[in-house]
Amino acid sequence: VFLLALRWRDIRPGKSFSKVYSRSYLVALVVVVLFVGGVLTLIGTSAPLLTRVTGEASAVGLPYYFRTMTPVAVAVLVLLALFPSFRWNHGVTRPVLMAVGGGVGVMTAAVLLAAGVTSEPIYLLLFGGAVWALVANGYVLWSSWRKGSVQPAYLAHVGLALALVGAAVSAGFERKQMVNLPMGQEVQAMGYALTFAKTEQTVKGFDCHVEVVDGSERFTAVLPHEFPRNQEGVMKKPHVEKFAGHDVYVSPLALEESKGKDPGGMTLGKGESRQMEKYTVTFHDFDLGGHGGDDMTEAGALLTVAWDGGSEQVRPALQVRSGNNLSTVPAVFDGGRGTVQIAGVRPDDGSVMLSFAGEFVPAAADPSTLVIELSEKPLINLFWAGTIMLFGSGLWSMRERRRKRAVVDALGAGEDQSADQTGPVSAKISA
Repeated sequence: VFLLALRWRDIRPGKSFSKVYSRSYLVALVVVVLFVGGVLTLIGTSAPLLTRVTGEASAVGLPYYFRTMTPVAVAVLVLLALFPSFRWNHGVTRPVLMAVGGGVGVMTAAVLLAAGVTSEPIYLLLFGGAVWALVANGYVLWSSWRKGSVQPAYLAHVGLALALVGAAVSAGFERKQMVNLPMGQEVQAMGYALTFAKTEQTVKGFDCHVEVVDGSERFTAVLPHEFPRNQEGVMKKPHVEKFAGHDVYVSPLALEESKGKDPGGMTLGKGESRQMEKYTVTFHDFDLGGHGGDDMTEAGALLTVAWDGGSEQVRPALQVRSGNNLSTVPAVFDGGRGTVQIAGVRPDDGSVMLSFAGEFVPAAADPSTLVIELSEKPLINLFWAGTIMLFGSGLWSMRERRRKRAVVDALGAGEDQSADQTGPVSAKISA
């Protein structure tokens, strides 16, 4: 804008051969609309700096972008829908296509309104404009493919329409709910059965495992909690489960540790035995495994787990890698019916703190609670499909440009060669 204002007097308008009802003006309008959208986005992202001048800094939320960017998306979709029906300089070249596409768009908005999907005018315009753009550009794309010369621009228009619809639907019709998950207890939310199954130590921190059941669909959401080096706090990562019509997001918010005693916990000195339900656990000694690969040091606890009819030697361990990254290696016993891992070590008396897991461990009176945000984003795959089409159309355009340039270069080389061959003949004739 500054450069435009600076050189405004130097810009001399020339005579235009394009009319208002032409592709040239549609392209210009798209540029203006995108410019307005960029300015509105800049204002939103700069809100903390702008509000700091008059008082306390504050940021805008998602409602601001919905109210400002949705009309921009509608305008872009309508212009994309009109584009195939016009000539570059003057006049309408496909009036039937414009009428049919517009009619299908109106019918789409009417069906969505009658079905109760939405009654918001802006969303009805968005979906109607998107269908109109898909019909118009899809028809031209299909026609060019039948003729053997696919036009990448129309593939980009179809991709942009799909991406805008996917982004609008996933954001505007998203369902989400905050859920508290006590460990080992099933909780119902948004039609899903959620169970906070366990926590598992990792090199960078720990993972929370949440089992999610939706009818016949079942998956386990693994939610990493990492402790970055030289930084405070915990980095939490969500789990995304993809389906054909929607994506399910399981986002960790907080882990409220149990204030009571761990029912699966046990502290043993060397040579000491204690009972854990039907199992008798004996701690013999520590086993230092020395240094392994990747600058790793391992220390294990030699245990005997005995029960009626059998006993087993197990060795849970702690591993320390470069950078003081600590991880636990649990041991399985009794055919997988139970696991044990080292929860800690007491250097003063040489005892080991163990944590058992399995159906035999009684439920905690005050279990740990994982707080998550469960959200469902419908038709988000349309956004990714449209983005891939946009990227593919760009690559296709580059390929076509190179192919046409190669043809032009070949023709130019042929003309030069022909001139070289006819040159001596012309000279003889002149002589």
